[in-house]
Amino acid sequence: MYYDKLISKSTNKTKTTCNIIKETMNKKNSQNKITSMKINNKFINDPDVIANLFNSYFSSVAQKCIQKRMNNNFIQDPLYNLSLNSLNLNTLLHFNPTSMNEVNKIIQSLKSKNSHGYEEITARILKISAPCIISPLTYTFNNVLHSGIFLDRMKYSIIKPLHKKGTTDELENYRPISLLTCLSKILEKIIYKRLYVFLENDTILSEDQYGFREMLSTYSAINPLINSILKALRKRNLWEACFVTSTKPLTV
Repeated sequence: MYYDKLISKSTNKTKTTCNIIKETMNKKNSQNKITSMKINNKFINDPDVIANLFNSYFSSVAQKCIQKRMNNNFIQDPLYNLSLNSLNLNTLLHFNPTSMNEVNKIIQSLKSKNSHGYEEITARILKISAPCIISPLTYTFNNVLHSGIFLDRMKYSIIKPLHKKGTTDELENYRPISLLTCLSKILEKIIYKRLYVFLENDTILSEDQYGFREMLSTYSAINPLINSILKALRKRNLWEACFVTSTKPLTV
């Protein structure tokens, strides 16, 4: 009866069921506490030093990947092609103010999870208290949109290293997970909506950009590919395709 109650009240019944199975089988959580790390063939046990090492490693990975790609003559800066379409813009990017109705819809669209950021405000608590805080939240978000300054407190997040592969004492075998504040998620959705409309209205994005766009999917990318092949077959023309599977330059 206890487990049945947990499953019936859960919003994610599959995850709850898996957790129950792990509990009954006495399986420990894979995210164990990190007690030591191997740096330069030396084991470090100081938690503060380990935290700083993870911070330095995670913050440097992106820059190293970008620099590596920029050093490759076969790969252009992704912002270069975007700038080509931005030279002839007839309109300026302007964030329209939000409304209480929009903020409330975004709050209600959040998943009712118990996870939270450093502020310890969960989405579930936010939904319950929404009628009392929508007005000041809307006022704050409109100030952000008007000034163009994202609040520093909303930039803070809890970074948790998640072990992905290999041994557990090497930094390279971990990936970061950011626990953001619920308020920052709401503001991000507001800005995303306005930025997306601007990119669509000014046709800045390429027509062949199918990922992360509304009403588009993998089917949208496959359909024109199949059509071009069928047209070539009907006209008895040759059809060639190049499928790239690696970011490294190929040598012939």
